[in-house]
This record gives sequence, structure tokens and C-alpha cells, in this order.
Amino acid sequence: MIAVMDVDGELLWLFLHLARAAQLRQRPLVQVRLLVLAADEALHAGMLEIAEFCRWKIGQLSPAHLVTQFTSFAHARRSEDGTALVRQLRRRYGREHVEQLAASLGLELNTERLSHHSPEAYAAELLGEPLAALRKAVRSSLPQFEQDESQRQSDQGSRTSDDQDD
Repeated sequence: MIAVMDVDGELLWLFLHLARAAQLRQRPLVQVRLLVLAADEALHAGMLEIAEFCRWKIGQLSPAHLVTQFTSFAHARRSEDGTALVRQLRRRYGREHVEQLAASLGLELNTERLSHHSPEAYAAELLGEPLAALRKAVRSSLPQFEQDESQRQSDQGSRTSDDQDD
């Protein structure tokens, strides 16, 4: 079992495709489970906006869901209950099972993914939003996200400055 997302983000794409398929089949509980896993993969890949948009969609489908009780998906994931939830879902939707589901739907991930200019744009499309709209929604619905993102960029900038001083 993969603990973090692989280089190409295959699990993220699989979870997002399957979540979209669950939406089309009107299976919101399955969609929520797959969105939790997609958010976890996005978080591990550093795609915080994608993780937060997944959390927002989970809240739309299931307002009382565990991940909506936290200020961010990262906070939910660090909680004991969040860790247990993701562990349980990863057992239920293991890589082999997810790949079999994707194959049964005839998904060809590489072809679709290569037609997008960035992984974030591809993920946003799978979530049903243009990337710019997704970013705007995340920032307007999560004011602390803007602050957290600014702090993260500031921290990265100071690390770069420190590296250059050496």
C-alpha cells in the first residue's frame, strides 16, 4: 500500500475519476468516501487547494461529515478520528480494487492527464470546476486558507534566502 502519492498522482486521478462516476450514478456515500481519499492524496502531493475543494464538496454532500468539523482537511487528517477514517477507507478501497473499478469503467488516465497544463488543472476538471474558479471558491470559503498559504509561501521564501546565504 502506498503511503504517499506516487510521482504521476495515479491514485489521486483514480479516486477523482471514481468519485465523478459515483456522482453520475447518484451514489453520494461512495462519492464522499472517494473524495476523502482524493483529498488525502492531494494533501500528500502538496495540492492543498485540491484537498480543500474535496473537503468542501464532502461538506456539500454530507454537512455533518467528520472532515467538515475541522478548519482544513490537513487538520482533520492529523486528528485521531481522521487518521482512522483514512486508514479504514484505504483498506476498503485498496489500490488493486480501485484499479479494477477504473478498468471496468474503461478509464484511460494517461491520455486525459497529458492534455492538461498542470496536475492541479486536471484535478480541478475532475472535480467539475475550472482551476481559477476552484481557487476562488477555496479562498472565499476558507479565509484562513489564504493566511495559511501566505505563511507557507513566506516560509519557502525565507528558506530560499537562507540557502542563498550559505
